[in-house]
Amino acid sequence: GAEWTRGTLALRGNLYAMEFRDEITLVGLTTTLGYDVRQNVGRSYRRGVEVEARWQPIADLTLAANAALSRNRIAEYRDASVDRVWRDVPQVLTPSLVAGQQLTW
Repeated sequence: GAEWTRGTLALRGNLYAMEFRDEITLVGLTTTLGYDVRQNVGRSYRRGVEVEARWQPIADLTLAANAALSRNRIAEYRDASVDRVWRDVPQVLTPSLVAGQQLTW
């Protein structure tokens, strides 16, 4: 990660790479009763960048924004119910972009 501050402006950034082995995760399937199916997927990863900016133009006002952009994939897993192997599949409930803004007065 890195941080840069100049007067009333602050910027931060962070790179990350998380590699998983034998992860038990959601694979996007549900049971007949509606439960989410979790499965050991062998290998998966989450890689990305996070950025944040904060600006305080006057003492009582702060503007801030942040974003995380990532690639989150399951390398391979087998769906036994249809005897199919899926490769390079997006992680369930792990969006590629998360962003927020804040105004404080």
